[in-house]
Amino acid sequence: VHAHPKRHAPPAVHALMRYLVVDAGPLIRGARLEAIPADAYVTVPEVLAEIRDRQARAGLQQLQVELTTREPSDEALARVSAFARKTGDLPALSRADLRVLAVTWQLEKECNGAVRLRTEPGEIRAWQKGGGRRREEGGAEGPARGLGRPGERRESPLRGARV
Repeated sequence: VHAHPKRHAPPAVHALMRYLVVDAGPLIRGARLEAIPADAYVTVPEVLAEIRDRQARAGLQQLQVELTTREPSDEALARVSAFARKTGDLPALSRADLRVLAVTWQLEKECNGAVRLRTEPGEIRAWQKGGGRRREEGGAEGPARGLGRPGERRESPLRGARV
């Protein structure tokens, strides 16, 4: 399924990545995806369903790149969900968020194998009311609840991988 089947990605002579996985935010804001060189631009059907207002829908039809949809595999969904559960982020992620992450995980595995995909989070910092506590992997304080300080870097199962 293509958001705009008539347009194709510009020649990616110096593409930064093979795939750029797109969430709803940039599409709603009218971001110029072509400004980020990639061989292919991918999203999930749930992201396209989130584009509801007239201006954003019009922008979607005027994309200068071909935006294709992919369904994540059951394995990718299970792996991303398990990782998010371990970091405490699962309750904060929407279905679309999980599926975007799962497609990203899947594409990384297809392109580069699983070597850069994390199965366990590293250090997790859980900041709770009344002061912060630090928990190392396997620590006794329990899982983080996804509450971090603004600007704090969170763990990702993708280790900063470019796909």
